[in-house]
Amino acid sequence: MRKLTYTITTETGLLDEKYGVTEEQSAKMQECYRAIQEDGYCDIEKVKKLVQQYPHIPHFQNYLTVGYLLAGRVDLAFLANDRLLNQFPDYLFAKVNKANEFVEKKQFEKVKLVLGPALDLQALYPERHEFHISEFM
Repeated sequence: MRKLTYTITTETGLLDEKYGVTEEQSAKMQECYRAIQEDGYCDIEKVKKLVQQYPHIPHFQNYLTVGYLLAGRVDLAFLANDRLLNQFPDYLFAKVNKANEFVEKKQFEKVKLVLGPALDLQALYPERHEFHISEFM
């Protein structure tokens, strides 16, 4: 058994400083997150505007990817995630989305190319010592 060398938190805003997220932007992210989690819905047009308004925040692009998935537009979700991954190659959710795409396409051997051979958060992000529960899951 391997011992975890990082902390798992439920605190939001873990990466706010890294991406320069303000309190107002964080509130908008929480609103999108709640709509997805509680309602299973994402207002794609609203999120597109947030992506344009805040291009430096990957979370909104991730919500766009999720919104397309929820709307059954898998093709657009894959394209949106590819843009996200190109702009933010270290953003975990973009990597996980890409890994899920490979699983969907039955290209299992490519999953480790995206998530690393160890499939481990600490190996993927050795500089980090704290992860949000959603990243861990």
